[in-house]
Amino acid sequence: MMRYNILFFIVFFSSSINAQTLPIEDSSWLNPQRPQVYVVKNNDNLSTIAGVFLKNPAAALRNWHSRNPQIFPNDQISIIEHGQKNFSLQIKRDRTVKLSPNVVISRSDVAIPMIPLGNILHFLSHPNIAEAGELSQAPYLIANENANILITKGDLIYARGLEDEKKGVHFSIVRQGAPFRDNPDNDPLAFEVIYLGEARLQNADDPATLRIVSAEREIRDGDRLLPIPSQVFESDFILTSPRTLDDCKIIAVPDGTGKEIGQFQVVVINRGDDDGIDRGHLLSSFDAARVVNDPHTKEKVTLPKSLSGSLLVFKVFPKVSFALVLKAFRPIHLQDEVGIP
Repeated sequence: MMRYNILFFIVFFSSSINAQTLPIEDSSWLNPQRPQVYVVKNNDNLSTIAGVFLKNPAAALRNWHSRNPQIFPNDQISIIEHGQKNFSLQIKRDRTVKLSPNVVISRSDVAIPMIPLGNILHFLSHPNIAEAGELSQAPYLIANENANILITKGDLIYARGLEDEKKGVHFSIVRQGAPFRDNPDNDPLAFEVIYLGEARLQNADDPATLRIVSAEREIRDGDRLLPIPSQVFESDFILTSPRTLDDCKIIAVPDGTGKEIGQFQVVVINRGDDDGIDRGHLLSSFDAARVVNDPHTKEKVTLPKSLSGSLLVFKVFPKVSFALVLKAFRPIHLQDEVGIP
């Protein structure tokens, strides 16, 4: 007679609800068309959620960074009122615990990182990378109306190369900056583009006439004109990581300042679209290998690499990419290795 061994499992479920709140300093920020409750989806982040509930999400996000809120898929987001004109954004989480036979938290989803828009908006709204030879083909300034040495906001300027453009179109005024290289002996992968200001086309001719509408740095004859990037921050990307990543490292900090790189700074890595890098890729940075002398054998020994930070790629070019430092576990440096988490 065949015998069956039957094993029974008793499964218990318990639920607990926890919530965190984020203050809204100004009630005028509230979006009158906001939903009563919003359920977080897999590809959401705090920036997009703030845009659902607030008319001025950027101001609120700046205040929330220090609180480091964690967002998970299926969290329930709502606006709560503490009194007259006193509001908060509530993040409510229902956590299910399964006991069978060990305690297992039945959350397989991953916390969605908070993306500080203020730190990356400049890189999204201005041109910042140029391929070799690209700027030499771009339209350029030849003079200004009053022959001033220093060109400022409101000045009329004249440029060549815009005869086929439409009146009213805006252009970024730029200048070529430092080259981005793998190492000093290699050819540049791309060049930094220094943003100087913005101009509006008044008359398309040769030369064309433009009006300076903003000036962040000194503008002079010979500076180049590029179209305003149409790319804005799209928060619908899926957080993932590349399958392979070879010989990747941090090669620059766009502002060129500081020897140490910290949280929420932007870095340039030497891999881009040509290498399979995509917007939304999560990467890790590691301390560059350090070689020490063995005190007894006098041999040179390479120490194991150690994790220094986590990076989120937010803008990709053919050969390089911009990434935001989401977390810095220790100071990050140029030439630090970048790999798959």
